[in-house]
This record gives sequence, structure tokens and C-alpha cells, in this order.
Amino acid sequence: MENNPIELCVICGAETPYKFYDHIDYRFNYVEGAGQLCNKCANKDDSDITLTEVDPLGIPNPGHMLILVDETTILYTPNDADLGAKVRKIYWDLKQEKNI
Repeated sequence: MENNPIELCVICGAETPYKFYDHIDYRFNYVEGAGQLCNKCANKDDSDITLTEVDPLGIPNPGHMLILVDETTILYTPNDADLGAKVRKIYWDLKQEKNI
């Protein structure tokens, strides 16, 4: 196994131009708290990438889902309980929409 593997996109699992230990300050399309995005996913409309099945390292895995939440939803929600309710609603709405 390579000591510094290629970083994979947390949305689609594609290889990115970065290595795992490349500092995030020198990367494009890195989302703190989520991980590295490839150029294609970084430039998609949010509605195209809100529900993806990946594991925590960005490897496609049908047992896990990554849900992106808009920053304004986080910043303008008054408390964690309300934020959790909003995230759970987004999750269930997306599951129903995608028939998963």
C-alpha cells in the first residue's frame, strides 16, 4: 500500500490531482468537514451532488451516504436541535426522491 495515496473525490470516488498528505491550504475544491472534490463534482449544481453513497474516505460504498448541507442552512439555524431536524428532513426527502 502506498504511503501517500491519491486523494479520491468524496462525491464520486474519482481520483483527484492531490495526494492524501498534501496540505489543504494548497488544494482546490477541498471542503472542510467533507473532504476533497474532483473538478467535475466541485462545479456541479448542489442538487446534483447532495446524495451520494461513499464511505468516510470517499470510496464508493452503497452502505453509506454523504449529504451536503448548504452553509447558510448551518449558519442561520439557531441551535443544534433545529439543525439536526433540518438535516434529517433533507436526508428523508432525498431518500424518497431517489427511491432508495
